[in-house]
Amino acid sequence: MVYNHIFINHKLVLTEIFLKILERRVRMRKLCCLVLLVFLAIGICTAQVPTLVGNWTGFENGYFASNGSYKLENLSINLAIVEQKNRLFTGNLTATLENGTRIAESFSGAIGFDNKTLYIAEFREGYDLGTIISDNEIELIYLQEGKMGGTLLYTLHRITNPFGNAGGEHLR
Repeated sequence: MVYNHIFINHKLVLTEIFLKILERRVRMRKLCCLVLLVFLAIGICTAQVPTLVGNWTGFENGYFASNGSYKLENLSINLAIVEQKNRLFTGNLTATLENGTRIAESFSGAIGFDNKTLYIAEFREGYDLGTIISDNEIELIYLQEGKMGGTLLYTLHRITNPFGNAGGEHLR
């Protein structure tokens, strides 16, 4: 009887030790997972925001409402991003119509958390949604609602100077 009691106690002690070891392993795994998540989050948060400051040029094609129907328009466009603070930026755009008329407008925008998506509000009217294709190319889709609404699609390329740096970068 005494031997049975000792054996049962010994078995309980071993079970408790085994459970404590398992509990420590589970806590260690949780801690490792937490540390891994922190490193991943730091890596994602520190991804470099692309610099858009500079001059961009391109052509746009789209449909606009005109006298109850839609008219396809081809425009030349120049975009000047004059200031950028982290993911926010501001600037001016100039569109030249087929008849030579120039339209100038200011805007402000933001770069999405993915560092690829652009959101722009033009100050007079309309919005642009865009994608950064590369350091020197962006695509924008302009949307304007209402009776004179329409959609434009344009691809812009950064204008670089002969020294090889972008128009918005300063020479050192």
